[in-house]
Amino acid sequence: MRPLLLVCSGIALLAAAGADAMPSGPPPAQPAAPAMIMDPAEWLAQHACLDAEGRPVPGLVPVVHPACTRVAPARHGALTYRSFDWWRGVLGVKASDSLLEDDRRVAITFDFGHDPFRFGQFDAGQDGGDEIRWNAGRVWISQTEDGGGGRQWFRDSRCPAGEGWLLWQGEPSREWRSHDYRLGIARDGAACPRGFSGVHTRWRIQEVTLPWHDGSRGGEARLEAVLTFHFSPGPPGTTQDGEFFVHARHLGRVMWGAFVHPTRAAHAPDRLRDREVAIIHDQRCAGAESQIQPLLPDGLIIYDCRLYTQFRPGPAPSMEWTR
Repeated sequence: MRPLLLVCSGIALLAAAGADAMPSGPPPAQPAAPAMIMDPAEWLAQHACLDAEGRPVPGLVPVVHPACTRVAPARHGALTYRSFDWWRGVLGVKASDSLLEDDRRVAITFDFGHDPFRFGQFDAGQDGGDEIRWNAGRVWISQTEDGGGGRQWFRDSRCPAGEGWLLWQGEPSREWRSHDYRLGIARDGAACPRGFSGVHTRWRIQEVTLPWHDGSRGGEARLEAVLTFHFSPGPPGTTQDGEFFVHARHLGRVMWGAFVHPTRAAHAPDRLRDREVAIIHDQRCAGAESQIQPLLPDGLIIYDCRLYTQFRPGPAPSMEWTR
């Protein structure tokens, strides 16, 4: 994840663009988030497949392997499979596992393995992750760490109360829902940010079709996912840049991407040059970004993304990310 630029600095979607695309006008006022019926871990955590006795089965992946009929959220330790990114149609250089920490928290790890880094160990200054929490009908990213931005804590303007980078609130549905709020970044988990910027988040449930490969065979898998779009600043009519997330049922985070407005953002020329590497040359999302792009309003352009559907069988150690 990249830091919020305004604050401190393939998937084939089955729904067509047009009437089904994201609305570009200001959203209606949002009521307080109702209690959630579904368990967020169903979407946020990757799951292990279980045998008839409830034991994890190495190598089986939910959804993509029909033999997987029972599942349970994966936790740190020996994983039955790991999720890697794509690079020019083959296995990439980054593993990202979505692991249940407790009944209200998931850690999504960023584990790079290209030389001199090693998969399965934390390489300071390169590896990191996102911590996602949920409570009282809201799901948010509480903190992140990466090689560029280091450790960062997200806080909304109600700090020291409140939450962080919203992913969704209430019970997600197939209709677009949204929320406007003010968000900031702190370098100390016990402190509030020095300032806040207005942001806009939209989300919904949508069926997606993902390309996948497990090292010996591949194909496409159709599943449900929560799509989240984050606009900074918001609403989209003023947006300079933003990010999107795809969290798929029983697979956790399967896709991340970043977008920019070609004229509003001063850094747009640099970002569009980044696109030539990430999207065109390295094919980090195996073409899936062309299906997300029609959902973005107002001329916004995807310039970077990662697709984590290169699965490799375990048992394999997870990367421990200390928070």
